[in-house]
Amino acid sequence: MSNQVEVIFIGAGGHASVLCEIMSKQNYSIKAIFSKSDGKIADIFKSLNVSIKTIDPVLFKPTTYKLVNGVGYMPYSTARFDVWDLYKKLDYTFASVVASSSDISIDAVLGEGVQIMKRAVISVNVKIGANTIVNTGAIIEHDSEIGSSCHIAPGAILCGNVKIEDYCFIGAGATIFQGVKLPKHTIVPAGAVISKEQ
Repeated sequence: MSNQVEVIFIGAGGHASVLCEIMSKQNYSIKAIFSKSDGKIADIFKSLNVSIKTIDPVLFKPTTYKLVNGVGYMPYSTARFDVWDLYKKLDYTFASVVASSSDISIDAVLGEGVQIMKRAVISVNVKIGANTIVNTGAIIEHDSEIGSSCHIAPGAILCGNVKIEDYCFIGAGATIFQGVKLPKHTIVPAGAVISKEQ
């Protein structure tokens, strides 16, 4: 493919492998992988004939490659945020990853480094902040605003006009009713139903 976007992955575990699969079907060229996890590289990187290198992106100028934040987000862990903060301070740019099977309104606004997984639905007039994950099958309905560095886990449903501030985690299968506002660092457990502000 011509005009491929060249990227370096930060992280090489489960979350990174999902991103790698999505990007391998699109116009991306994965140039290297940087992982501090003792050389544990997900099999998909090997099966797709990706050049596996454990090279810290700081060896490249920030304009050479875009980065992909392949570190997942679990409650009470700051690893994903730490990667983002470190490389943004060094002027690197993060690629957004959007699965072709997702359904995103033309009116939606996605921040830098947003990751939209398979079969996610992003409706009209939705705004999603930088470094946020909208995981497999999650639904974000009209006029909702999601802050930066959030994780909307698989199958979560955010009804219309929901406002979620930065660093929130919405667990798998959770439902947030229309008009609810959640403050920074809120953790909503898997399967929970939130019908009023926290």
